[in-house]
Amino acid sequence: YYLSMILPKERAEEIDSIIQNLSISTGIFYPKNTLEEIAESAGAKVIYGDLSDIGNNISGAILYEDEKDKKNPTIYINSENPITRRRFTLAHELGHLFLHNGKKLRIDNLNYSGDDSKTISEETEANYFAASLLMPKDDLLDKIDEGYTVQEIAEYFGVSEAAVRNRIKWIKKKQK
Repeated sequence: YYLSMILPKERAEEIDSIIQNLSISTGIFYPKNTLEEIAESAGAKVIYGDLSDIGNNISGAILYEDEKDKKNPTIYINSENPITRRRFTLAHELGHLFLHNGKKLRIDNLNYSGDDSKTISEETEANYFAASLLMPKDDLLDKIDEGYTVQEIAEYFGVSEAAVRNRIKWIKKKQK
């Protein structure tokens, strides 16, 4: 499974720990709080809009107002995308904020095939962060045990069915 080649189990556990510590230290967690509230707790502003002037197929971007100190981040989300995509993109950008704070401008599109291995690794980590934040493992496993279908789970968490299937695959892979 491709994700496990790029994201070692130990790093996945670190990311899960970062999410857990964030929730414990701030008292803010999804879905009790919105992703926008999580961003705000980290000092980030979220703006939804048309990102076509940045480039084609841009889902989101993060820009730091203060390049030197990496302060005052603004997360831009493509408002043209479906709600499930916008939600995952915002969680993904939050992943970059909490895991990779330090780039002045980071633009995320839908295709990473031309990127270097470090970029692909960071994108994989941000995707894992997003999935873990939006679909906490214990909650997801409870829904599966209760007999929820993938479609019902996707609706419950407000994500795509593909995101649910990928999260389930990763959890099963991690348990081996």
